[in-house]
Amino acid sequence: MVLPVRISGKDSANNPVNELAHTLDITPNGARLGAIRHVLKIGDKLTLQYRQRQDPVQGGLGQTDEGTSEYQVGLEGLSTSRGKLGA
Repeated sequence: MVLPVRISGKDSANNPVNELAHTLDITPNGARLGAIRHVLKIGDKLTLQYRQRQDPVQGGLGQTDEGTSEYQVGLEGLSTSRGKLGA
């Protein structure tokens, strides 16, 4: 299932990040998002929001979607209850 989400925060260069994206894969510990237009680096601290729920996440590896200027980005959940996204 594809879910619409928002990521926000600051990247490693202290630039603001505020983007609408969608899930490609999601696990209890992280997610892979598509439609990201901002280059994120490993360790960027962000917030992942789905509806009214917000969870702190850390940016991971990204790759360009072939033929577009959009990225797929892996995110890892941080300090959520029991260490899980949405828990």
